[in-house]
Amino acid sequence: MHVDKNKIILNARCRANDAQKGFTIIELLVVISIMATMAGLFLVNFAGTRGPRNLRLAQNELVTNIRKIQSYTLSARDVNSTNAARYYILRLIQGSNTYEMQAIGVNKSTSVQTYYDGSSAAVDFIERFRMPSGITISALSVVNSAGTTVNPTPLCVQTGFSLPFAKTYVEYNPVSSSCNFLTVTSTAANLDAKANHTLTITLRDAASNTTRQVVVRGVTGSVETK
Repeated sequence: MHVDKNKIILNARCRANDAQKGFTIIELLVVISIMATMAGLFLVNFAGTRGPRNLRLAQNELVTNIRKIQSYTLSARDVNSTNAARYYILRLIQGSNTYEMQAIGVNKSTSVQTYYDGSSAAVDFIERFRMPSGITISALSVVNSAGTTVNPTPLCVQTGFSLPFAKTYVEYNPVSSSCNFLTVTSTAANLDAKANHTLTITLRDAASNTTRQVVVRGVTGSVETK
């Protein structure tokens, strides 16, 4: 019986190659360990960028909403069928993760100044804006047209824009989170005293302890970011 040695050698090599096509347990464990390490690095990096990203988002949304309020003022948008708008207001509270749009109107029938719901006893809002998770208003600063800081750390600020040209007024309270813009509009002298103030709003991300600012220029009405 003739035995083909070349064929035997070829078959042996094929079986050896087939055996090498699989993975050993050690090789699998090494691959899994590398993949787990890479996934962990990705999650750490993602968590580290989430806060600053949310901070930029909150800053951009605040600028958009301030311009929205100014737009409502310039367009003389009525607050409802009963009251014509006289002031649109941005209300901010230090330490809060929300802020509000409010309005003071004039009753079309009686010409009496009132909040949009007809009450002057409570601060009502038209819309509340909530910032992303971890973002708060960390500081508020008010500077007059002469460049003097009139109140470096107010707890509550209402920035009002009056019809028809969106002139800017700022009411603030240094000792509590309650402020009433109606006191500003009660007399011409009060209005003049609160006109053309510049408001700086500082937003903070708690996780990264980073801040960004939005500045509302009282004289020009421009909205800037820092």
